[in-house]
Amino acid sequence: MSEDNKVASADLFPATKWIKCFCVVEFDLEIGQKIEAVVPAFSFSEEEKATISFLAFPDSNTGIEDDIVFVFRFKHHLLPDESDPKGGEGHDEHYFGYVFFRQFKDPSVHRGYLQKSIVIISEFSFVGLFKKLVSLIGPLYWEQYNIKRKDLAKNPHSSSSSSSSSSSSPSPHAVSPFASTSSAIISWELLESCWMNV
Repeated sequence: MSEDNKVASADLFPATKWIKCFCVVEFDLEIGQKIEAVVPAFSFSEEEKATISFLAFPDSNTGIEDDIVFVFRFKHHLLPDESDPKGGEGHDEHYFGYVFFRQFKDPSVHRGYLQKSIVIISEFSFVGLFKKLVSLIGPLYWEQYNIKRKDLAKNPHSSSSSSSSSSSSPSPHAVSPFASTSSAIISWELLESCWMNV
């Protein structure tokens, strides 16, 4: 397929017009929830990032190893150049977050559990559609994530130079070398493969 055809195909793919971005949110022992990756890059304010991080986790956590799919809504402020080419102060719109949350026991994590949420951000309230879509994307993300974890465990020097592979004791930030993998895993190709099964 030519490059022109690839672009045309992407333009015709409906979900690229309905989805603003994906977020991967992780629980960090020291600072709580934090956004690990946003794909593609999107201009959230720090307040909006904090809101997404907070809402991307279930209200209650029983410690059960399970998957949870749910929806939240938040305000996003559109800048003047996004909403009005003639200027102005911009305005607020409601966006929706469609979440696939998973937690499981992990001895390499100081807290004992690894917890992450995969979030689809959209301005549309297509609840049934996007809940089904994120329920397909979530397991595929974890499948690829675990493969990369195993690869990194076999080749610790392939991680960033800032991570330490000399210590044999678990660290509260043991999963941090994998943070950069989220951007590589989440892609429009992954979305399109799931879209065909919705």
